[in-house]
Amino acid sequence: MRAGTAPEGNYVLFIEAIPENGSGMITSPPSVNPFSVIYPQGPILINPSNESNLTLETPVFNWTTVAISGFSIEYDFLLVEVLSNQTPLQAVNSNRAIAEKTLMGQNTLVYTPEYLPLEPGQEYAWRVTASSVNESLPIRNDGESPIRTFVYKQGDMLAGIGALENIPLVPGFAQLTDLENLKVDERANAYVLNGEANIEFDYGQTYKITADVQGLTIQKGSPKNPNIMGGAIEATGAITSLPVLSAAADIRQFSDWLRWSHGGGFEATGELQLPSGDETPADGWLRLTSQGLSGSLVADNPGGIITVGEDPVELYIERFELYFCYADVCAGKS
Repeated sequence: MRAGTAPEGNYVLFIEAIPENGSGMITSPPSVNPFSVIYPQGPILINPSNESNLTLETPVFNWTTVAISGFSIEYDFLLVEVLSNQTPLQAVNSNRAIAEKTLMGQNTLVYTPEYLPLEPGQEYAWRVTASSVNESLPIRNDGESPIRTFVYKQGDMLAGIGALENIPLVPGFAQLTDLENLKVDERANAYVLNGEANIEFDYGQTYKITADVQGLTIQKGSPKNPNIMGGAIEATGAITSLPVLSAAADIRQFSDWLRWSHGGGFEATGELQLPSGDETPADGWLRLTSQGLSGSLVADNPGGIITVGEDPVELYIERFELYFCYADVCAGKS
C-alpha cells in the first residue's frame, strides 16, 4: 500500500457510522462491500513461436496487448543473441541488444534493415516489457513477458506441414486443434489454411469451440513450432460455454461473433438482454483473454431501450453501456 496500489486479492470494505463523542444513536446498519483487485496481465509473445525455426527474410514480431482501457501503454522490445552455455534469461540480462525499441500502443515490430542482421543458425531470445505512461498502472510480473527463443534459418527451411498437430494462437491460453479437415494451399514460403477446426481454450480446464479458419498463413520450415504470418478465425454461437460469461448476467449471448486476428488476439461482441426478455443490438468489441473480458458494449436507441412507468410519468433509458473488467461487470445508462 505504500506505493499507492493495493496488492492483488479479495477485499471487504466495511463502513460504519459512529456517533461523535459517543453521544446519540445511529440506526442505519453498516455497509459491507466485497471487491477484488486484479492487475492486468503482461504481454504474451505470439510470433515467432517459442523454439521455432524462423525463416522469413523480414521477420515480424508480435505479442498480446495489455487489455485495459483508459491507459496509454508502451512496449519495450528487446532481442539478444543466446551464446553457447547460456540460458535465455542469462542472455537477456547480460548480452548486448541486437534490437531494442519502445513502441507506444503497438504490439507488432517488423524487423527491418534498421536493426542488426540476423545470422543463420544463431539462437536468439526476446522479451517485451509493458508499462503505462508515468507508470501509473501496475501490471503483473512488472509488465515483463516470459522470455522466448528461436533459431534463424536453421536446417530444412521448406519442411512440410505433415508434423503440424496444433497451432498456438495465444500461447498458454488458446490453440487451434483438430486440423485434419483444413484445406492446405502451398505457397513458395508458406502454407495457407482454410476450413473448419477447433479452438481449444485453457481456463483451468479445456473448452473447445468450432471455428472457421480463413487464410491462416503458416511459415514453412518449423512445423513443430509453427510461426503464423497472417489470417483470421471466426466462430459463431459458441462461446457461451466459456466460464468468462458467468459474470455477464446481462448478456444473453455472444453468438454474433467471436474473432481472432493475427496480432489482434481474440475479440467478442454480443447483444444485451433486457429485463423484459427482449434483446437489443450492442456496438463494441470486448477483448477475450485468460483473465476474462475487458472493454465495453453500448446500446443506443432514441426511442428508448428500456421504458419504466406509464403515461403521464414515464422514464426512457436511451443509452445503456456495460463495462467489463475481467471477472467483473458494471453498467451505466442515460
